[in-house]
Amino acid sequence: MAKLGGGAAGFDLSCVRFDGIVVNTSSCTTSLAPNTGSSPSGTPSTDWACTKDNVTGLTWSLQSQARMSWADAGTANASDNTALRCGHNDWRLPTRRELWGLVHKGAGSAPRIDTNYFPSTEILGYWSADAYAPRQSLAWFVDFNTGVPVAASKNETARVRLVRGGP
Repeated sequence: MAKLGGGAAGFDLSCVRFDGIVVNTSSCTTSLAPNTGSSPSGTPSTDWACTKDNVTGLTWSLQSQARMSWADAGTANASDNTALRCGHNDWRLPTRRELWGLVHKGAGSAPRIDTNYFPSTEILGYWSADAYAPRQSLAWFVDFNTGVPVAASKNETARVRLVRGGP
């Protein structure tokens, strides 16, 4: 199957403007400017605010929200849902598997993600929606420095990257 967009290795990624229009191109920065903020700029038609994974169907917010506890991460979707980021209001915290699916295992250095489609990604952990089953005081996050999921105390702080779509 031919790629619709671009992306390293087996990734097939497309840019999504703040208004929800999908742009299939090998480079999002050719005609679009990354918008990692919580609202559209004065020119939403050139705001690249999300990245769509054409393989999984998931759409990821470019906004890398501030470090927060796991409980706070569960409500972090409020601003994206109000602003209709990329034309939608059903943003949520990703599962551990969804978030881990962004890891570029062939990346030579951190962050272990395709930074051409996920600019400003921190190497520190990003929370998932999944609690750690053996110990309910822990939850999963994905560390983009090492590229592995890690269970950490829900009281610790990690970043948040929201997603929409999927099963």
